[in-house]
Amino acid sequence: MRPYVWIVRVCFLLVAGALGVGAVQARQGADEELRSESGVTGQRQALEMELDGDGKPQRFATVLYLQCSGGTEWRMTWTAGDGESGDFDWDGDRLEVVERREEDYGSKGGSSAGPARMVARTTTRGLEGHVRMVWRLQRPDRREVCDTGYVPFAVGAEADGRVTAMRPAARPWVAYPEDLEPAVPASRAQQRFLMRLDATCLRWSEQRPRDSSFEDYADWHQLELDALQSLGRSPRQNPAYAAWIQNFERRLELERAQVKALERSDLGTAARLRAANSALKAQGNARALRIGLRACASNGPAGAPTS
Repeated sequence: MRPYVWIVRVCFLLVAGALGVGAVQARQGADEELRSESGVTGQRQALEMELDGDGKPQRFATVLYLQCSGGTEWRMTWTAGDGESGDFDWDGDRLEVVERREEDYGSKGGSSAGPARMVARTTTRGLEGHVRMVWRLQRPDRREVCDTGYVPFAVGAEADGRVTAMRPAARPWVAYPEDLEPAVPASRAQQRFLMRLDATCLRWSEQRPRDSSFEDYADWHQLELDALQSLGRSPRQNPAYAAWIQNFERRLELERAQVKALERSDLGTAARLRAANSALKAQGNARALRIGLRACASNGPAGAPTS
């Protein structure tokens, strides 16, 4: 699906209006009373904060990936504490930051609006919680909703491990695994089987429908799964292979539900299903790598998010 100009314009305005992580760090010299603290989100993106003497954040910046109801994916920057947006609301050791933006394109047609929200608490090792961004984009002939899902994050000591161990607070809960190296097949039979799987994934990826409906994409995905399952069962009945196939089947269930949501113009539900499916895809990729697959695996949104 090709990006539409109006969506690109929205993303440009959002990112252009925000300060990057480097800018947050650069302000350190101007505000000596604040100290920088690094963290990571469940989407494996850096989250930089500036904290006051009491350890409470006054500014932060991070990158979020949004999954859109029509099947697209967008990368956006969110900063708060720049003096213009992002009120830090404290209640004991609990923090909430809410920001809402609106854009009206006037005679060109179309508008966008949506909130970004952080909910967190302080712990002995630092701050942790989740963030979520939702945008409703529309123009006279098209509407779309984009949603990050609830993205966990941690700032401070052992941030990576803490994010991985965090329990879901709500659905969809988006947490992508760290990059993994493909495993070495245990036997020649296993190696031959995995090579057939990878060749099938590669062949079907070349047949993926472009510029078509999400329903066409879901139909293609089902055919790919059918082709993989037709290769038979994994040598030695590898439990990791079974878990990978089960993950694939669950993603197809969510895709069918998303098609139905789009048919009834329930874009919010479609976007939430898309976000949940994106997290499942990342988990499936990690499982694929653990059993030695390559062409059948990638990491995170847009192929591979940077940390």
